Amino acid sequence: MPQVARKDRLNVKEAAEYLGIDPRTLRRYRQQGRIRTRRTPGGLPWFSRTDLDKAYDNYDRPFNKGAA
Repeated sequence: MPQVARKDRLNVKEAAEYLGIDPRTLRRYRQQGRIRTRRTPGGLPWFSRTDLDKAYDNYDRPFNKGAA
C-alpha cells in the first residue's frame, strides 16, 4: 500500500470538520459506502483529504465543505 503523508490523513473528528458535518453523519456515510475509509495498522479509521474531496464532488449535498 502506498504511503500517505500525515497531513493528508484525518481522523473522524478532523474529517467531519473538514467537510462541515457532524462526526456521527460522517460515520453513517462511511457505513453507507459514501466515503472511503482506511485503517491504521492498529485498526483505527482514517480518511484521506483526496478521498473526502472525491466524496464531496460526488455528493455535493448535504456536505457543507468550506462553509464553517
